[in-house]
Amino acid sequence: MKSKISGSKMWADEKHRLLHIGEKILRLEPELLNELTTCKRDIGFSIRLHRDNGKTEHILGWRVRHRNPYNTGTKPYKGGFMLSTSAGLNLLRTKAALMTLKCALVGPNENERVPFGGSKGGVRCNPDELSRNEKGQIMEKVAEELNNEIGPTLDSLGPDVGVGPEEIRAFMTRYAALNQNKGIPCGAAATGKPLEDAGGGCPGRLTATGLGMHYILQEICTNFINVPNLPAMPTAIIQGFGNVGGSFAEFSRDFSIKIIGVSDKYGGIYNPNGINIPDLIAYTKENPQRTVNGFPDAKSVNGDKLLLMPCDILVPAATENVILKQNAGRLNSKILLEGANAPTSLEADPILRERGIIVIPDILANAGGVTVSYFEWCQDTQGKSWEECTTKSELESYMIGGAQRTIDASLRFKTDLRTAAYITALSYLAPALRKKQRWDKSKKSLV
Repeated sequence: MKSKISGSKMWADEKHRLLHIGEKILRLEPELLNELTTCKRDIGFSIRLHRDNGKTEHILGWRVRHRNPYNTGTKPYKGGFMLSTSAGLNLLRTKAALMTLKCALVGPNENERVPFGGSKGGVRCNPDELSRNEKGQIMEKVAEELNNEIGPTLDSLGPDVGVGPEEIRAFMTRYAALNQNKGIPCGAAATGKPLEDAGGGCPGRLTATGLGMHYILQEICTNFINVPNLPAMPTAIIQGFGNVGGSFAEFSRDFSIKIIGVSDKYGGIYNPNGINIPDLIAYTKENPQRTVNGFPDAKSVNGDKLLLMPCDILVPAATENVILKQNAGRLNSKILLEGANAPTSLEADPILRERGIIVIPDILANAGGVTVSYFEWCQDTQGKSWEECTTKSELESYMIGGAQRTIDASLRFKTDLRTAAYITALSYLAPALRKKQRWDKSKKSLV
């Protein structure tokens, strides 16, 4: 099922969620609500791309900053950069707002969260039609266009759809060259850097989102009273087998989860007895398209149909607008674990709620990526290196803290996990924004 929701509707829906929860539930002041439903800055630019075939194209790009409740002189905005045909100003506004909420949600205790504001960027293109050289060229041009807008204490860039460690390396190489005589720690201007060949990355960053999803899932299934009964080894279907879906699958055996279905943009596979994930990963690496399609030890199935097949846990881990009102009533899962950003539409949420499907929302489920990006930023700014075991231990602490606070809010306000996650994040953001802006707290406000 292809996306039927425009970026402008996604941004309108996100503002609706923020206003409904902020005004109706938490009774926040109008100035706070206005702050949260607008973005601090939208930056647009164009890039001239020289294709390998000799042709020249002009493509559009953006960087959006939502809100930063901290002192921006020391703590930056943070958000990924995508290469995607869906990239556009309103989509990026939506994802920047989600990033602000993620950072305010996860953390080991009440007073310690990921200390970043939310941002997001992207270039409108089809990464599948680009060579490695062309992708690298785009990221070098992005560094040039955003040179004065990106920095370790201003706005730190990271990976997203179509952008991996090598693309981040290309960005950082050009950014460092442009700023080599300015005396700033250039490495902290981007995270998700590769570990290999002195790339400067953080051990565990590549798999952080998928591993963090397991920590969240385990905590919710153990301590959230509304979760339906699950077998000792629950089954899962994953939509998307890129960085997020692939790393979730890779750790599934460690958390006693059986993967029975996987899909990507080329097709899907299904085996009710379980899919051998190490074999599947090896198969995709040998395949020129890096696809799961055609994997010999599973039945081929249409990707849209796979979303509707019976399983305990459904994991949309690819792109936005996958669970819509058109298919929400036909899902056959007990839990929806959102690995992608904004995979579920506003209209689909009440349908899932009525059917008793537990939705573990994106701002909680996939916050492991920005959490370990924070760890990488810390290492770059402090000149230190972590062992992978330290990264995993700290990640678990941050994710479990976010899950526990969300569960507590759900029980206190008698609401679903998405609403509870928003309540938790806004309860942290509101006092911080008041202090930054020197606003008084309304007597009606609950936080």
